[in-house]
Amino acid sequence: MGQNPYWMKEPGSTGPPPPPPEPPKRFAGSGVKVAVALLAVALIAVSAFAFVGYRRTNDLQDRLDEQERAQSNEQDDPANPLDDLLGDLGGDEGDLGDLLGDLGGGSDLLGGSNSDLLECLTSGSGGGGLGDLFGGGGEGLEDLFGGGSPTKQQSPRKLVGSISKQVSKIRELRYDKPVDANFLTKAQLEKRVGELFPEDYSRRDADLEGRVLEALGAIPRQTDLFSTRKKVLEGQVAGFYVAETEELVVLAEDQVGPLEQVTLAHELEHALADQALDLPLPERSDPETADSDLATLAVVEGDATLTMQRWSLAHLSLTDQLSMLSGSPQLQQSQEDLEAMPHFIQQQLQFPYLDGLGFVCALQRDGGWPAVDKAYDEPPASSDQVLFPERYDPNAEPVDPRDTGNPGAGWTSSLSGSFGAAELKWLFEAPGGDTAAAVADPLSSAGAWGGGEFDLWTDGGRSALGIALAQRRGSDGLCESITEWYSASFSDDDESTEGGAALVAEGGEQDTVITCSDGEVKIGIGPSLEVARSLAG
Repeated sequence: MGQNPYWMKEPGSTGPPPPPPEPPKRFAGSGVKVAVALLAVALIAVSAFAFVGYRRTNDLQDRLDEQERAQSNEQDDPANPLDDLLGDLGGDEGDLGDLLGDLGGGSDLLGGSNSDLLECLTSGSGGGGLGDLFGGGGEGLEDLFGGGSPTKQQSPRKLVGSISKQVSKIRELRYDKPVDANFLTKAQLEKRVGELFPEDYSRRDADLEGRVLEALGAIPRQTDLFSTRKKVLEGQVAGFYVAETEELVVLAEDQVGPLEQVTLAHELEHALADQALDLPLPERSDPETADSDLATLAVVEGDATLTMQRWSLAHLSLTDQLSMLSGSPQLQQSQEDLEAMPHFIQQQLQFPYLDGLGFVCALQRDGGWPAVDKAYDEPPASSDQVLFPERYDPNAEPVDPRDTGNPGAGWTSSLSGSFGAAELKWLFEAPGGDTAAAVADPLSSAGAWGGGEFDLWTDGGRSALGIALAQRRGSDGLCESITEWYSASFSDDDESTEGGAALVAEGGEQDTVITCSDGEVKIGIGPSLEVARSLAG
């Protein structure tokens, strides 16, 4: 056995590090709330480049290496290789222009504005901002992605202390007390997540949620949702902060490298916000408030992601930025694991980070950090306010649609809850799990959402699902989008519009009736048309 990595013990200490503290006794909630309890850091959100994907950085790294080699061979030319590199990023596949295009247009962040997104990420980060970036010369690229030498190793205590000060300065908040951090290996961290996960998400939770998602075509039938969620969470968590115990944990293997430091900055922001503002997360999750809880989580994670991005750009060198993304097996594996998950599950995991970043950027752009602070006290009322930041109004409660029907004797109401605009968007993006079958403009189509709820009924192994949606005032097309989505999800069904319904679909696994009237859409899904009609009536 070799010696423990340097970060597992302070200089001068003897013996193995103390064991990590026991995990909290209970985290109640559904699977989507595991991220709320853990404040999980998805590795796909560890830097500005991560929104584009690690693949594009390979080309940029190769060109940087080529320029550095060229400089070493030209002893009489002391020019900065970044000058040539910046000029080289003009029009090839995988260039900076493509990166900025993907950053602005690929994720619906900030309405697809490249300049708005970059201004949000770089403003106040310690870099020169957009003016320096596009003003010419290598200094702009260095300002955007950091400068100086690759990160030097520090002892854990000094590292946590220095990053805490930097995060505090960026976020314009003060810590009440120092923060401790535990650095765990991948095996240790997965063990911790494995311990916490079943306390938050039982197999019964997974069974009921799985019935809902199967009826919606969001996951394949017979999916082991418990194992699927556990696997993806273990693979994506790079660190977490638990407000209840003030426990902060970060993944680190043989060293605390750039990837781990970025994660540490993210979690230290959570601890900072917890001390200065109080994290507005419920002690126990409730399906009835799941959509508003998701919107609140988007504030918390969007804030930490923005702070993390600005810290990364200000305090990591370009070399560290590139090596972190193009050379990190953890990041590559996490991306591959995430891409193997059903689209709906992917989006659930990413929403608080990516869409939360867009929402927080909009607040920060218009009102600075005080506007973000205020959102902790007055979080958005629903996920549609996160998707459409211009709609943000904490007092604008969603419409409560009329309840769905009762399937009759023998059926038990097993699960009821909110059904938000974000969930509708994820379904529209991939009917039947197929992104190629997406409805036209999923975001705008989901924007017609004004409120929603669902009821799951069970009778042994049989399931029946009723969904009631209200159309947003002044919007239209919700009924048409819903019928288009369902038809694309179950394209082999026999369809009609008998009895005045917007859609009647008879399939091998389930039958469905969709009705639309007075600005409301009802969806009834069950093992027979009789049950489906009773729910949609």
